[in-house]
Amino acid sequence: MSDELREIMVYQSPPELGALWTEVEEMMKKVGKEQAGAIALEMQRDRERAKKDARRKKIIRYRLLCWTMTALTIAYIAWLSWAIVQIRIENQPELGRCLLPKGTWPYQHYNNLKWIDCEITH
Repeated sequence: MSDELREIMVYQSPPELGALWTEVEEMMKKVGKEQAGAIALEMQRDRERAKKDARRKKIIRYRLLCWTMTALTIAYIAWLSWAIVQIRIENQPELGRCLLPKGTWPYQHYNNLKWIDCEITH
């Protein structure tokens, strides 16, 4: 196609246009260099954007992992506390059925809260 275009510009164009093909060829080289530079710059921006996105995803994954591990740890500690209290209630029912056993210093305050009923009912 470029051969046909060159032939048309060289042999079939009016003489007043002069060296049309030479000017077009120089312009095409100039535009090609500019496009190569623009493409290289765009590729560099894309790489930087990809690195930034990867870094952001890594941070989000790390935070998600931290929060998940924290939630699992809290749930495990809550379950472990409940299990310990259940074992204490089964083995020593005289200490009550609350989180805090009778005879400890915070038991009276804890037992007097409106929403807590630590007395054993059979």
